[in-house]
Amino acid sequence: EGKMIEAGVSAFTAATNIVLAILVRSFAGFERHHTKSGRESSVMIKLFLLLTINSAVIPLLVFADIPKLAFVPYLFEGPYTDFTVGWYQDVGQLISTTLLINGLVYPMSALSKGLTPKITRGCLAPFAATQRALNALYEGVEFPLSERYAQLMQMVFTGMVFSGGMPCLLPVAAMFCFIAYYEGKYTILRASRMPPSYDETMAKIFWSVMPACAAIKILLSTWMFSYEHVPSYLNGGALDPATSPISSGSQFNFKARLDRSNAAICVFALVCLVVYKIINVYRKGLRTFFARMFPKGLVEEEEEEVSMTPELSIARSDGIMKGLTTFLIQENPQYNEIVPSSATKSCGGPNGSVPEWEAAFAEADREESEAEAERQRKANERASRSLFGASDVQAEAAGEMPDAMKKRLKKDKNKSPGTERVPRRKNSQVAPLSGMDAGDDVVDFGDDDYYSRGRRAVGEAYEGVTGGGLSAAMAMQPEGDVEAGMDADEEEEERRRRRKERKREKKERERADRV
Repeated sequence: EGKMIEAGVSAFTAATNIVLAILVRSFAGFERHHTKSGRESSVMIKLFLLLTINSAVIPLLVFADIPKLAFVPYLFEGPYTDFTVGWYQDVGQLISTTLLINGLVYPMSALSKGLTPKITRGCLAPFAATQRALNALYEGVEFPLSERYAQLMQMVFTGMVFSGGMPCLLPVAAMFCFIAYYEGKYTILRASRMPPSYDETMAKIFWSVMPACAAIKILLSTWMFSYEHVPSYLNGGALDPATSPISSGSQFNFKARLDRSNAAICVFALVCLVVYKIINVYRKGLRTFFARMFPKGLVEEEEEEVSMTPELSIARSDGIMKGLTTFLIQENPQYNEIVPSSATKSCGGPNGSVPEWEAAFAEADREESEAEAERQRKANERASRSLFGASDVQAEAAGEMPDAMKKRLKKDKNKSPGTERVPRRKNSQVAPLSGMDAGDDVVDFGDDDYYSRGRRAVGEAYEGVTGGGLSAAMAMQPEGDVEAGMDADEEEEERRRRRKERKREKKERERADRV
């Protein structure tokens, strides 16, 4: 009957742990975290503390008998003043059973969350009324990483802390890690939706808790092993000066406990752990201090470390280096067959003929370049035809004046002086340009012979006149937009061409209708 009660208490504790996980996640929403990682980290810490207190700390405090702390209600009123044999039979067995049940309930509850939607989907999917309802049935469950971290920390923490007196807890914790690994692997790949991208906060919390777990384990093991009925060697009062001030009565007699070798070993391990932690935290400051105190020693140590790496020439001559010692082709003649001869000739390679594959690639590159140049020339010719016409393009390619320019000059020649399109400005003058001599007079556009001189200047420019002739033609340009008249003529010709094209198309349509 007593065993059944203990099993029932352990099962109730495991069920309470599952309910605590749900409540902690629900209450975390009221904290209004800015990120999901912050919320999950908060859930992880709170849930870990609650699971540990509910599974291990409460049984330890409820069954303990400490008269000086009897004023605390419901605690420290138990039957055991120390880690006696009865304590292991009652409290130790309760903690072990609870840890074993938790190791099975945690993975099974997480697995059931992933399998339940599959069963629901098979039953309700044929009756889904809308696409939204069907999508909700096929959507995966969440993967609560904070709960898994908290459960893992609670199992490892409890197993390590009590493993000094109950070594069987370590296989139980290892069994939980094994089951949780495969359960999490199946759940995240088969039954859950894509989890969010968490930061490294939860991993850092887990990493920082484990050293504290080791320290608590050593302290609790010290108290367990120093019990007076546990066989041990005595130190003969070597630690009396340090332990006498902190000894109090028979229950907390540190002097008697530390005189036992079992406790002394645990204390020594704890001191080593604390010293290592302090050195690790202040390692940069300690290194700076020793560098100032012993500068030569540190320099010699660094030089000794560097001197262990030989020079390249020594490593090559002594055969220390493995593989290729250089990428130069003249130093590796065995690769001449696969390296192009054009690359090996300048490096001391063979001077034979170019390989067939290399010649084929070179010919293909040359043909492709010629084809690209021909395509570019045809594209330029088509663009020129669309702008000036075929005859103008041919004349310009032959170095002659285009027909359009000849017609424009002829039209300007036949015009009377009073019919210019370009506005005339009274006493319009421009300064001489680089092509004119310094003593030349400025050009006056007030006379009536402007177009004749402009025609002569354009003709000289197209005949290849350079230097002062071209600059003089530029200097004879009046102020303002001189090409306005030319642009107007081009627009007029374009309108006439379009009218002729429309008339021709109209006649063709009429002829087709008559047929």
